[in-house]
Amino acid sequence: MNPPTRIIRPRYIYCHKREDGKPTPLLKDYTGYCIERFVSEFPSVGLYICPGESLELEQTPGWINDVIFAAVKRAGGRSSR
Repeated sequence: MNPPTRIIRPRYIYCHKREDGKPTPLLKDYTGYCIERFVSEFPSVGLYICPGESLELEQTPGWINDVIFAAVKRAGGRSSR
């Protein structure tokens, strides 16, 4: 088994019996919710997006577009791509 990516905490992997270390729909929803709340409460603060070296390369575009940018848009913020 390859070591799981660090975007997912070891406790989450253990509790949800995940072995592949890939983000789940629950984790995507939770992360999106947190970003959405942050942007709503601090609209003048920008986000510096760094998906991290531990996120597998093929997951990076989807994570940025489907989780981060989508949450910013839901919060009424704007993203500059």
